[in-house]
Amino acid sequence: KPEFEIGPSTTVTIYQGVQKYNNAFGTANQTGGTLYFKGLSQGVWNATNLQFYLNGGPSTNNQYWQASFSTATVGTNEVIQYYLYLTFDGVNGVQNTYLHAPAGTGDSGGATTASQSTAATSPFTIRNRPAWLFHANNPLDR
Repeated sequence: KPEFEIGPSTTVTIYQGVQKYNNAFGTANQTGGTLYFKGLSQGVWNATNLQFYLNGGPSTNNQYWQASFSTATVGTNEVIQYYLYLTFDGVNGVQNTYLHAPAGTGDSGGATTASQSTAATSPFTIRNRPAWLFHANNPLDR
């Protein structure tokens, strides 16, 4: 969830991470991926490539990727939907997968699927709305 309200032309960056070592496959080396996003009322998904961000963080076992987009592509006050497609090098049988919001749990956690249509019908969401300043109980758009 964002730390602050999102404006009509804010750059939003989505970060995604994977446990690289000591997972169910032994080693899972992500090689890239795609972020799909759109406004709730839009019929067509936009796509942008994930860019490598960091091996490490709190542990060298973590590998992080990121992708950014502008909220100018989505209407003000519209729900932004997104899901990710993660690509791997295939070592140890690791398959490419889609990452989406688990059914019935909202944006808490993530689920994987081999089906793009499953991911597209159960995306993560954020709200695209301007911040408001209240003065004498009158909202003024910042």
